[in-house]
Amino acid sequence: MSRSWLPDSSDIFVSVGADGSLRAFDLRTLEHSTILYESAADTPLARISFSNREQYVLFLLFPSFPRSLPSLLFA
Repeated sequence: MSRSWLPDSSDIFVSVGADGSLRAFDLRTLEHSTILYESAADTPLARISFSNREQYVLFLLFPSFPRSLPSLLFA
C-alpha cells in the first residue's frame, strides 16, 4: 500500500493497494473511504503521489505496465 497527502491538507490523503483500488480518506470522518478508481481484474496499484505543481494531478504506478502512467483526477 502507498499513500499520499493532498497538498496543503492535514486531513485528506489517498491510498492505493494490491486490490487495485484508489481510495480517498478524510481523517475527520474515518468511518468510510471514497473509492476513486478500481482497476480491471484487481490489477494491483503500487504507488501514488500528488504533483508538486498542481494538486489535482496524481501519478499512479501500475507494476504490470512497462512504464508508469500519469493520470488526471479530480479535474
